[in-house]
Order: sequence, then structure tokens, then C-alpha cells
Amino acid sequence: EAGKNAQEAEKSPEEAATSDGVKGKADAAEKAAGEAKKAMIETEIAIEVAKAEVIYAEVKKTAQEAEKDATEAKEQAEKAKAAAEEAKTHGEKAEKVGESTKAHSDEAQQENKNAKDASEEAENRAVDALEEAYAVEAHLARTKNAAESAKSATDMSELEKAKEEAIDAANIAHQKWLKATQAATIAKEKKEAAKVAAEKAQTAANVVKDKAAKAEAKKAETEAVKAAVEARAAAEEAKQEAAKVGASKEPQETKNKANVEAEATGNEAKKAEDAAEEAKEAAKKANEATDANVARSEADKAIAAAKKAK
Repeated sequence: EAGKNAQEAEKSPEEAATSDGVKGKADAAEKAAGEAKKAMIETEIAIEVAKAEVIYAEVKKTAQEAEKDATEAKEQAEKAKAAAEEAKTHGEKAEKVGESTKAHSDEAQQENKNAKDASEEAENRAVDALEEAYAVEAHLARTKNAAESAKSATDMSELEKAKEEAIDAANIAHQKWLKATQAATIAKEKKEAAKVAAEKAQTAANVVKDKAAKAEAKKAETEAVKAAVEARAAAEEAKQEAAKVGASKEPQETKNKANVEAEATGNEAKKAEDAAEEAKEAAKKANEATDANVARSEADKAIAAAKKAK
């Protein structure tokens, strides 16, 4: 040791300066390397932050699309419900005139249920997608916090820890996005299912409506014709009675009254016959109609004509 110290003491001022310069350069190089390493890690963390930001932007769109699909599914379910109600209403009308529409009415009710179930499923999956979007937002915040931690880190272990945190957060954010995408896909599928169910419900309801209308029109025609026949029979009876009174020795006033009654009854019979023709024409159009709404309209005309005939 004493010899070493002696050697140090023996160094010239020039040699001592050179030694200090080398050490200074080494320290500077080490510091520069550390700063470069820190800058590299901060860059890697920034990349993870950028990934998470892109994922968050995408998952927000995914959640919004799922919500839109859920809303559309709900609208389709409302249409199916309206169709089922329509089928029920016209099914009851059909039953009153002896026409069975149970099979189609039941189909409309079943499709209404299918649409409702699909709508509820779409809504639930949209909620799932939104929850995943919130989770992604939280993990994005984690990556940003990691970036802040890296900036203030004083040693390499803190930097590495911040980097691991950022990578973990970005990876989880990606997984959450995938889950949101799966949920949104199901929501879209259920929207389509609700749409199909609504269309089937409406088709079944139209069949019920059509059958009910045609059956009601037929019944109205029958009733109108019957009323016209009865009215004509009454008119003939009144006419014969007037003729009988006219040939009798009854006072002229009585004869006049009988003639007036016969004429009035004849007029009523003519009105009934005209109404019966209206009912027959409307019933014919209702029976030939290929559109349920047209059939319904003509049936209503036939029913109105039958009331006039009566």
C-alpha cells in the first residue's frame, strides 16, 4: 500500500491530469448511456400510450355501434309487439264469424316473444361493450400514469417498473377491446334477429287480418242478401194487402193508407236490394284482394252496406 501511494506521489502533474480526464469521460459516457436508456424506455412507454389511445378510440366506436344496434333492435321489437296486437285483434274478429286464425295468431305471438328476447339480449350486450370501453379508458389512464412515473424516475428499476406497467395496461386494454367487439357483434346479430322476427310477426298478422276481413265480408254479404230478400217479401205482402184493400168496400182513406204503406215498403225493399248489391260487390273485392289492408277496407264497406240493408 505504501508502495502504491509512493507511485501515485511520483506521478507527474501531466499524468494526474490525464487520469482525471479519462475518469471524467467515463463518467460522462456512463451518464449519457443512462440518459439514452431512459429516453429509450420513455419512448417505449410512449408507444404503449399511443396504442392504448388508439384502442380507446376504437372501443368507443364499438360501444356506440352496439348501442345503436340495441336501439334498432328495440324498435323492431316494438314493431313485432304491434303486429302481435294486430293479429290478436283481427283473430278475435275472425272467431266471431267462424273463421279460425289460431295458427297464424300464435305465430305472431311467438315471433313477438322472439323479437323481445333478441332486443333484450342486444341491450345487455351493448351494456357489456360500454363497460369494456370504460375499462379501456381506465387502462389508458394507467399507461399515461406510467409515462409520468418514467419521467420522474431516478433509477433504472423505477423505469423498468413503469415500462412493465404501461405494457400491462395496454395489453389489458386490447383484451377489453376484443371483449367489447365480441359483445357488439352479438348485439348486431340480435338486432338482425329482432328484425327477422318482426317481419315474421307482421306477415302472420297480415294473414290473420286478411282471413278475418274476407270472412267478415262474406258474412256481411250473406246478411245483406237475406235482409234484401226479407224486405222484398215484405214489400210484396204490402202490395198484395193494398190490392186486397183496394178491391174491398173499405173507405177511400183506408185504401190510400194501404197504398202509401205498400209504396214505402217497396222503396225500403229497393234500398235493401241496392245495399245488398253493394255488399256483394265489396265482398267480391275483399275476397279477390291480395293485400290485407285492401281486404279490410272492402270488408268494412260490406259491413256498412249490410247495415243499410237491414
